[in-house]
Amino acid sequence: HVFNLGHGISQFTPPDHVALLVDAVHELSRAYH
Repeated sequence: HVFNLGHGISQFTPPDHVALLVDAVHELSRAYH
C-alpha cells in the first residue's frame, strides 16, 4: 500500500523524526499484509 505525505515533509524535519514515522507505518501496516 501507499502512505501519502500529502505535500511532503519540510527539509528541516529532523531525520530521526522521519525514521520514526517510517517505522510506525511499517509496524502498523503489518496487519494489512
